[in-house]
Amino acid sequence: MSKKETYAPVIEFLANGKRTRFTGNYESYRSSNGQMVVIRYNPKQPISTARVVNPLEGLVPWGMFGMGGLAVVFSVGALLPIRWSSSE
Repeated sequence: MSKKETYAPVIEFLANGKRTRFTGNYESYRSSNGQMVVIRYNPKQPISTARVVNPLEGLVPWGMFGMGGLAVVFSVGALLPIRWSSSE
């Protein structure tokens, strides 16, 4: 059986004026090596609620909303007898 290395970054931040640490997600393919990350936490319970925010986390709902909006526009356009024309 081969051994597999896994890495868990230890993330440190200031919360309520105190230095706070927590362990991030375990990953087998990289080490963090002092990189700055964005975290989200509840100020009343920073250690138990802290988590790293994925950079693309907020884009998924907007992307789904945009695709749904385009589907509605194209569907309505197919149903209505109105056609777009250019002035040329």
